[in-house]
Amino acid sequence: MVNVETMVRTYKEPKRFARDARRLSNDGWRVVNTVERHPRAGCLRILLLWWFVLLLPPKPELIVTYERERPAREPLGMGMLLKALRSRVWADPDW
Repeated sequence: MVNVETMVRTYKEPKRFARDARRLSNDGWRVVNTVERHPRAGCLRILLLWWFVLLLPPKPELIVTYERERPAREPLGMGMLLKALRSRVWADPDW
């Protein structure tokens, strides 16, 4: 049985994404999905700096989904419980 962890991050710069992807791949994370989103310019920005918005629109954002698999922990059975109890009893002389 395998547990899957998922993490979603938003990047405003491609360099930061590349750096994080390298670091996270060392920890077992892999890129599952990437989406580029173009955010709207805010109303105040449009009203005050309309000429600026026309020349330089907001930078696109990169939304990345990472995933990694972790082995599930096995439930403690009676054998494991008895083994732990025995080691505890033998280690404690006052038991």
